[in-house]
Amino acid sequence: MAIGQKYINITNFLQNSGKEQIRLTFEQMEAMCPIPKSAYTSRTPWRNSGLSFSSAWMNAGYGVCAVKPEEQWVEFVKGEAAGRKNPRELAQVSPETANELLDGGLLCLDSILKERHHLYRPWEHCFRAFSAPFDGSEERLEDLSLQLAWYLGTCGVLRNGVLQDKDYEVQLPVVRLVMDSKWDCLRGLPAEKLREEEPVRCLLELAQRLGQCYEETAGRKVTDAWLTSVLLGTLGCVPVYDRAFKAALRKTGAASGTFGKRSLMQLGSFYSRHAQELEALRSMCPTDQVEYPQALLLAMCFSGYDTLHG
Repeated sequence: MAIGQKYINITNFLQNSGKEQIRLTFEQMEAMCPIPKSAYTSRTPWRNSGLSFSSAWMNAGYGVCAVKPEEQWVEFVKGEAAGRKNPRELAQVSPETANELLDGGLLCLDSILKERHHLYRPWEHCFRAFSAPFDGSEERLEDLSLQLAWYLGTCGVLRNGVLQDKDYEVQLPVVRLVMDSKWDCLRGLPAEKLREEEPVRCLLELAQRLGQCYEETAGRKVTDAWLTSVLLGTLGCVPVYDRAFKAALRKTGAASGTFGKRSLMQLGSFYSRHAQELEALRSMCPTDQVEYPQALLLAMCFSGYDTLHG
């Protein structure tokens, strides 16, 4: 039997559905033809590999964008937008998980509103400083370097980090790099823009150059947690990929836990799907210092989720 013929009924159903995105229960699929037993317990059979079972949807021009074996449903999206060639492939979280992520964000927001000197206050000072007009003077460079160093210290990334036994001045070249007008397109970048190739390419290029810059000035390689902490504190364009954030990404299935193109585009899709609820939460964040960017809200939701489910 040719590859795909075994599941031709599913292929035909999807081809004739006329829908860009469709969710099916395993029971509905079983009514068309038997599906692998492993599909009930593992995500592996649902990969967009083009082989065996996956030919059922890929031959129809669809890809799996979300699957929950424990809840016995799968969601397909039409075209390259969810095929294996597309880094956005994944993970639409269930409504229950989405609500739990919002609860995580509310947990962080509650601590912000209750505590004047809360965890995110150093970020507010740093981001505000980097958002102000930049004249390129040495005095301004030193001020920004100190702001960044203080903020990084509160993030907990200084332990065994680049600045552990270094003067803050090793960050002067980093500040010059970040303040280059080339990166203005990343300042306060809307999370939904992460679904687009060019903003993600630009963001990853800057992250790479920051890593090279630190290695040249401090003689050490930096972690993704360090790089994303710098990017959040200076440009507000990406959440911090620390342990808690990455653990929550993996637990919820919302995005890959590895900092890179795939994970960023998946986060952009997540924000787009839940923009109304997330923007309602963001409107509750304090604005006495700065407006909280969407990247920080994502950090709050996923880190708060990890706290609730750690």
